[in-house]
Amino acid sequence: LMLENKVLLSTTLMFMAFNVGLGALTVFLPLVSDQLAPGSSEMFGALLGALALGEVISAGLAGSLQLNVSLGMRIILAQTLSGLSLAFLLMEQTPWAVASGLFLLGFFSAPLTIWAQTLRMQIIPTELRGRTFALLRTLMQGATPLGGALAGFLIPVMGIQMIIALS
Repeated sequence: LMLENKVLLSTTLMFMAFNVGLGALTVFLPLVSDQLAPGSSEMFGALLGALALGEVISAGLAGSLQLNVSLGMRIILAQTLSGLSLAFLLMEQTPWAVASGLFLLGFFSAPLTIWAQTLRMQIIPTELRGRTFALLRTLMQGATPLGGALAGFLIPVMGIQMIIALS
């Protein structure tokens, strides 16, 4: 089903790529935090808080906003804007710039699962949902630790800025 349905295949691959970047974030964010305020767990907490605040606000709005755009287009736009949000981390490295980028990343990424699950429920036949969702979630969630592992190996070679840009 996944290989025959272009929407399922493309969204799964998109989410896998997104989760590789998210896995990389779990490695580079503590390093960026330490560059902003060496040894400060408060800075790391504040940056994670900015990301979470964006997620909470956006998730709350995702179901209530009436957008005249297809679910597929919403997912494409949200993933694109999520990636562009990390540009704030590539500009000047100040707490406000990094926190703003993370807030926007959270804001644009939170509705992704909501919209994608809705889209998948429309496509996957009832009798195949359990197995299909298990397969899709395994593929997508498995990409996060892969991204962390890749970032862990590549940061010493390529530098934090390049890994942020790639993610």
